[in-house]
Amino acid sequence: MKKTTITVSTSVKDADAFDLEAHLDWDGPAEPMRYEVHSQETIAPPVSADWAVLSVLFPLMKAKRDVFVDAPISAKLLHYVNTDIQAALTTFDPSLSRIEISAAETIEHPPERTNRRGTGFSGGVDSFATLFTYDVGTLQPLTDLTYFNVGTFGDEQSADSKQVFSDGYERAKRKADQRGLNIISIQGTVGHLYSPDYNFLKSHTVRNAAAALTLESHLDEYLYSSAFEYRFSQVKPHYELTPLDPILLPLMSNGAITFYSGCAGMSRFDKTALITEHPETFGELDVCILLAHNRTKLEKYNCSGCAKCFRTMLTLDALGKLDNYSDVFNLRYFRRKKAEAVRVISKLARSYHPIEIDLVERLAQAGTHIPGRAESWYHDFNDQVRKFRKRIFGKA
Repeated sequence: MKKTTITVSTSVKDADAFDLEAHLDWDGPAEPMRYEVHSQETIAPPVSADWAVLSVLFPLMKAKRDVFVDAPISAKLLHYVNTDIQAALTTFDPSLSRIEISAAETIEHPPERTNRRGTGFSGGVDSFATLFTYDVGTLQPLTDLTYFNVGTFGDEQSADSKQVFSDGYERAKRKADQRGLNIISIQGTVGHLYSPDYNFLKSHTVRNAAAALTLESHLDEYLYSSAFEYRFSQVKPHYELTPLDPILLPLMSNGAITFYSGCAGMSRFDKTALITEHPETFGELDVCILLAHNRTKLEKYNCSGCAKCFRTMLTLDALGKLDNYSDVFNLRYFRRKKAEAVRVISKLARSYHPIEIDLVERLAQAGTHIPGRAESWYHDFNDQVRKFRKRIFGKA
């Protein structure tokens, strides 16, 4: 098996900012991966290259390339990235290959603790739920909010992606300032190493953990807001990596940072109910999954027409709280499309999408009509006919 060498470099720009860069000696993309890290408070760069290993794990397993890291790696992460992490990922995607990862040096992180706990804040249901659960004054309060761009919005280097990242960071910064928390931004360029087979949905947990590991000198713990509750955790092929979160996150802890799955004991429905008790979410909830080139055209945070917007609005509607969110959703459009939204969500539930399964169960219990396969097929067929007629004749 061919071997890839990774070399890393660190550039300290100021007491509150540093850049990291990793070069790969391989036959893949030649452009290095980079992380630009900025903090409101003083922050030190990482002492290990653990961030680099996780950043390229998916691409190198796909390319069947062994890895030598010409930099220190934590002994703990090196063990698990050669064993259990790859075992889980090759079960998740059998097209991946087991590879051997070695390093110039292994290190044990010192026992000194910073007593700092961070989490990412995107303005979505999951991140708001984690924020409120670990808010100032709770038993385990947060000290830092983070905002990453590691392919979250599509191509990290596009102008649209940078604009969406900038807007999202400003929102996260306001939230941090309101609570007296430190805010850290990380702008990455790693997406070019990933093939189209590994979109963000299929690799997000590993990508975000890699970015968080750049903060190993600053944080003790990192809460990765869970999308699925524990009952949907599993290690098997799936359309996204999320079911593996509670399994993978502890394995990616490196002795300096310990990863936890934030609020995985709650369903998305219950988390949505939690955040509706906080009026600050009324004008800030951001759940839309449109990529950056479409998001920059939106008048509100959310498009109100994608599956995730439909799912959230149906949940808010079932809770009797939808009207509170008129600043972030187009409620008139939703009410016109509500029957279609139920069809979209029920179809996803039949395809074993966990969050939609839970929502459909709740809607059915509340008396909402849930269409069966035949009814959904009938509506889909008519929709296709209308689109065809509009394309050919200019009208439906």
